Amino acid sequence: ETSSGKRIIDLLESLAAIGRSASIRELKCALNNVDSINQIIKDAVSLNLLTKELTTVSFINDTIRNITLSRSHLCNKDFFKRYSKCLKILLPSEYERRALAEELSGNHEESQVLSALHIIEQIREGITPDLHVIDEPQVLQCINNLAQAYSLSFEGKNDLALQYLI
Repeated sequence: ETSSGKRIIDLLESLAAIGRSASIRELKCALNNVDSINQIIKDAVSLNLLTKELTTVSFINDTIRNITLSRSHLCNKDFFKRYSKCLKILLPSEYERRALAEELSGNHEESQVLSALHIIEQIREGITPDLHVIDEPQVLQCINNLAQAYSLSFEGKNDLALQYLI
């Protein structure tokens, strides 16, 4: 493999581990801030492996992604530790994505905290959250109390809502 080919494979594997698409800034950070990210993306696009729209890079089809995913960084905790740091800097309020990256990096406790923050965000937006991602009983109880408090508050029952927060 040429160094250009290796760089394209690294890009594809990183993108596959992240998902179907990512921002150029995300990919650059995930690839240790490689300076030639734009050229690598251009090369991958010219080979009809990826598409680029403005600042987002995506796989052209799922077959390419699935082939790449089989050799990707999914089992590489160091990749996800680095990627998690990237997300913390670039997308600090993307709690769900950050939680997944932390879990894949082996940091279960941080993943639980970020999952709880995502759930709180959902509750505030009036969305019924999926609580299965939380497996710590104390965190789950706290989230349930918070959900009850929000629900009662929306109904104008602030006195009852406070009882769930004490």
